[in-house]
Amino acid sequence: MSRLRPTARPIVLEAAPTASAGDGTANERFLTIDEVAEWSRMSVAFWRREIRAGALPVMALGRAVRILEADFAAYMAARRGRRKAPRKSKDFNR
Repeated sequence: MSRLRPTARPIVLEAAPTASAGDGTANERFLTIDEVAEWSRMSVAFWRREIRAGALPVMALGRAVRILEADFAAYMAARRGRRKAPRKSKDFNR
């Protein structure tokens, strides 16, 4: 992960809007993959895999990839509290 510039604004996530993300409002904020990785404490590689899989929508601006803050908030809200069921142990006494 890259270090953020000292002038970088902190990321404040709000509740996901009810309207679809990318509705063309002027106050939409874009995040870089590095910012998303730093906020979530996940690797950049993880987020690139999620983007490649289509799980997180992005906007490509030339070679730069940007994520709408509303899309990221919706992604995180959709996964809140989701856990896989614990694996059943094999019974070796049969």
